[in-house]
Amino acid sequence: MEFLSDEWCTALVAHTAGAEAVLRDIVIEVQLTGAPRGRGRITLTVGDGRLVGCATERAVEAELKLKASHADVLAMLRGDLDPNVAFMTGDLKTDGPTGPLLALLAAYRRPGAVHGREALSALTTEP
Repeated sequence: MEFLSDEWCTALVAHTAGAEAVLRDIVIEVQLTGAPRGRGRITLTVGDGRLVGCATERAVEAELKLKASHADVLAMLRGDLDPNVAFMTGDLKTDGPTGPLLALLAAYRRPGAVHGREALSALTTEP
């Protein structure tokens, strides 16, 4: 399924359903630079500590905004780039509270998240 498509967003939520709750309720906007065909944004909604929604539209009310290149986000999905490293090197930029960002960065390495990310990565195609 094509990266950042509506189908991909639905699969992202499904593949992270078993992950440990680590975040508080928050809306996160992820903006990707250099995305093909204009698909350069997703909105993630966290409820009860887990990802409950993913949409390809812009979130006006996003509390946390992340920005990275399309290539870097794909590399993070595949496990080839740790978002902690991307953040420390300035390749992952943020606007918003640091608490949810730190929880998100920690969640990346948790077993449930790794399993879900690996499964989703295997199904993901580039546009």
